[in-house]
Amino acid sequence: MKKRMVALLMALCLLVGLVPVVFATGVITSGTCGENLTWRLEGDTLYIEGEGDMEDYELGGYVESPFAYYSTAPWARMKFTKVELAPGVTSIGDQAFFYCEELTEINLHETKVQRMGELAFAHTNLHSIALPEGLTTIPYRAFDVCSLKEISIPESVTRIESRAFGYTNLTIVLPKNLSSLGENVFMYAEGDVYFTGDAPEIIPPIAEDTNGTFGFFQGTVYYPGDNPSWTEDIINENSEWCPWVPYIQNPFTDVTPSDYYYTPVLWALEKGITSGTSDTAFSPYDSCLRSQVVTFLWR
Repeated sequence: MKKRMVALLMALCLLVGLVPVVFATGVITSGTCGENLTWRLEGDTLYIEGEGDMEDYELGGYVESPFAYYSTAPWARMKFTKVELAPGVTSIGDQAFFYCEELTEINLHETKVQRMGELAFAHTNLHSIALPEGLTTIPYRAFDVCSLKEISIPESVTRIESRAFGYTNLTIVLPKNLSSLGENVFMYAEGDVYFTGDAPEIIPPIAEDTNGTFGFFQGTVYYPGDNPSWTEDIINENSEWCPWVPYIQNPFTDVTPSDYYYTPVLWALEKGITSGTSDTAFSPYDSCLRSQVVTFLWR
């Protein structure tokens, strides 16, 4: 009789939503993740639904190695490749997707997310991401040890904190309004970093207890050589770990750093070999007239 009563009570609780759905295996596949947010796992997709801020999470234990922690997020040890966020989600919690190694895709761009927590996407397999307009800070180790190849950073971002892109391999274009960079932002990262605005606050490797912003960076830094805020002192102070190369600001909306012809086009522009088809267009896939080719060679 008691067992029947317990079963009946559990069934009633499920009907009114007082307890999360549990499969026969005992694996919880739905629940809450904020005051007004819920989550559910269906197949290889994790859905975050509702409006408001996500909870912050902490380190909760080990994954195979005594040096690899996992998050206390309820989905932390589940297997999924995609996260679908409702448009009303306004923040990503600390360590929300930390060590979700199979995660390859998330749709932040269409959301109202204005805050991202520390280590939010560290140790994931994200290949590309577009951050939403309104986000102001990329926090500590946000994409550390991540498989990022492409990232779009909105102009609203003014601050990037320590090790945000550690151990990545990507071309990254920093927003014009960027005002400060933390220590080791690109620690052991490879690729190219492009500044597009005035020189922000950069930590130089001037003391024994700091490696500076670009400590252990294994790529090339490009800065707008025609911008007077980029002084020789700034370049000299920060070029210990990697080369710094001046460039002309790219006026062309149809030529981006991810294009294989990006550097040659800007070189030709800087040398006066070409000026594009208009002030803002290069038209890289238009055919060249013989007269144009002759002009390029002559110049």
